[in-house]
This record gives sequence, C-alpha cells and structure tokens, in this order.
Amino acid sequence: MFRDLPNQSEYLFSVKSIHYKRLLVRSFLFFFLMFYLGHCKIDAQRLPCPQQNKIDQLINNANGLEQDGKLKEAQKILKETIRIAKTESCGRGLLMATENLIRLSSKIGNLGVSERYFTEVLEMIEQDTTNYHSDAKMDLYQALQEFYHVSKDYAKAIGYGERMLMIEKSSKRPYNRRQAYMILLKSYLSLGINEKSKSYLDLYSKINDSIVSVEKQTVKKSIRQVTAETKKSSTHTVNKTILIGLGITFVILLGFIIFRKHNSTILIKNNRPSKNDSIQNIVADSDKDSENTDDFNSFSKPALGISQEMIDVILRKLTKFEESGKYLRKDINLTWLSNHLNTNTRYISEVIKIHRNKNFNSYINGLRIQYITNKLMNDPVYREYKISYLSEECGYASTQVFVIAFKKETGVTPSHYIDQLKT
Repeated sequence: MFRDLPNQSEYLFSVKSIHYKRLLVRSFLFFFLMFYLGHCKIDAQRLPCPQQNKIDQLINNANGLEQDGKLKEAQKILKETIRIAKTESCGRGLLMATENLIRLSSKIGNLGVSERYFTEVLEMIEQDTTNYHSDAKMDLYQALQEFYHVSKDYAKAIGYGERMLMIEKSSKRPYNRRQAYMILLKSYLSLGINEKSKSYLDLYSKINDSIVSVEKQTVKKSIRQVTAETKKSSTHTVNKTILIGLGITFVILLGFIIFRKHNSTILIKNNRPSKNDSIQNIVADSDKDSENTDDFNSFSKPALGISQEMIDVILRKLTKFEESGKYLRKDINLTWLSNHLNTNTRYISEVIKIHRNKNFNSYINGLRIQYITNKLMNDPVYREYKISYLSEECGYASTQVFVIAFKKETGVTPSHYIDQLKT
C-alpha cells in the first residue's frame, strides 16, 4: 500500500498539470476573444460616413454662396447639412458644417444661432469621444475660445482655450498654441486678473520667439544654399574657362601639325567625331532625360484623405487668390490663407504641394517674383527703382530675402535682371 503512494501522488500531480494547462489555454482564448471584439468595435466606430461626400459637396456649395455674398442662402444650406450629418451620425461632417455655420453666423451678426449649434456639437463630442479626431476637437475648442472672446464672455473663452491646450499637448501645433495664448492673455486682462495675463504673455512670447527663430533658420538655410550654389557655379565657370583655353591651344597645335605634314584631309577625318558616336551621345542623353522623366512620373502623390470635389473647390479658390494679388500681403502665412479660403491648413498645404509642385513658401515666392518680373518687363519705370522698393512692392519685409527668392526663381539677381532688360 505504501509502495503505491508515490505512483498515486505522481498521478495526482499529472492530473493537476493537465488541468492548469487547460485553464491557461481557455484563459488565453478568452482574452484573445475580448481583444478581438473590442478591436472590431473600435473599427466599427471609425467606419466612414456613407453621406460624407454629399456633406462635403453641400459645404462647398455654401462656401461658394458665401463668397458671392449670398450669406442667408449659404446659412440655409449649412443648417440642412448639419441636419443630415446628425441623422447619419457623421462626426467629421458635423464638425466641419458647424464651424462654417458659426463663422457665417458671426458675419451675419446672429451670435445666438452660433452658440446654439456650438452647444449641440459639444454635447455630442463629450458623450462619445471615440468618433471624433483630436485635431477636429481642438479646432472646435479654439473656435469656441475666439467666439466667446468676441462675445466678451471671457470666462468661457478661458475655459475652452485651456481645454484646447490640453489636447494640443499631444498634437503639437505651435501656431494654434500661440493663438490660444494670445486670446487667454487678453481674456484674463479683460477680467482684471493681471498675474494670469502676465503668465500667458510670457508663454506667448516664448512660443512666438521659437516660431520666429525657426522661420529665420529656414531663411538662413536658404541663404547658405544659394551661397553654396553660387560657389559651385563659380567653380564650374573657372573649370569651363580652363577647358576652353586648353581646347583652343590644342586646336592651334593640331592646325600647326596639319600644316607641317600636308595631311590635313587625313588628320581631319581621324580627329572628326564619327556620325555613330554623335548618334550614340544623343541617344544616351535622351535615355538619361527619359530616366529622369520616368523617375518624376513614378513619384506617387500622397493621399489627401478628402474628396475630389473638395480638391477642385480648393484649386478654384487658389486660382482666384492668384488672380487677386493678395499674395503681396506682408503678413501672409499658411494659417491666413487657409482662413481666407475657408479650409484648413493641412488641406491647403497638401493641395499646393501636389497641384503646384511646391511647398507653401516656394509657392508664395513664385507668385511674388512672377509679379515683379512682369512689372519690370512691361513698365520701364520699375527698372529705375531701388531694389529695396521692389522688395516692398512685391510683399517682402527684407531686401535680402527678396534677393534670395528672386535668384532662386530666375537664376540671376534683381540687379542683373534689370541690366539685361536695359541693354
């Protein structure tokens, strides 16, 4: 009997091991199933709205009517758009339509309508945080901050400004943060809370200095780039001159040898490049150009994540902007342009990058330099002006930045360009 005890304990240990293994497997399957169901639920909440394209089109129509001065008709369309977005639970569409309606109602002067729609959208955001992108919520909170500041309800302006800053910590949008700091310091100052106002003034000064510093570094980088290109061009010119001198010397020596040996015809045939060599060089150059073209065409455009109708509307607005001459404003930046075109900075930046093949700064520089070169070509009076006046005429606060941009666009400095026109 006692001999069997070890075997029985071994049997019991084996049974327990099997039981623990089964329990472990079942636990793993249970947690995997919970994770899978939770993941599916989140994805289901992020499914695109079936009416989003229609909502985008309605918003575009309203923006067009607003630009034509038909504010009441635009307001009516935006109200209908909000109704559709609520019915279809389109979170992004609801936010976009509400932001446009609030801005439009402020123009009309009906602030009560704006506040009512603001309140409804805020309730939806706070009830369901999974369906709304943080950038959209941040834009709405900043719009609320500006709205209540204009309405002189400074306490609410402060509250929404601080909520926006909480979201901005994860999004890192310095221009929005600077705007929030500026409104907060004004709101606290209006309430007579000077310490808080001074605190936000310090924060505003720091972020503003940081932004200005980054912009200056960008300009300095452009200066260094132009300087490097100029040095490279000078070196290339010197090398080219040396090669031309050597070539002339070689030709003179060759002519002397030909004259001395009275074999000019034979020597000319031996030294003349063959027709096949010329054809091969042309084909090689053509192949090289073709490869460069293929490389350019193979570059895939990034996805915008917006409808084609929205892209077309932004392009039409850009064309009107280019014809208006508003790019000559000295205070123009990406935020100003997005507000002027009734869109957001990401959309306008991507559309310019893809459809104008430039970043925002290069795009504005190109328009300004094209404007001033047209003036110089068509109006001889401009050729007598100083470079500093020309830089101010086309929107530059710094003559040095103007010269850099001019050389980058035309390949020569403004002075050289004017001299060429005078000759």
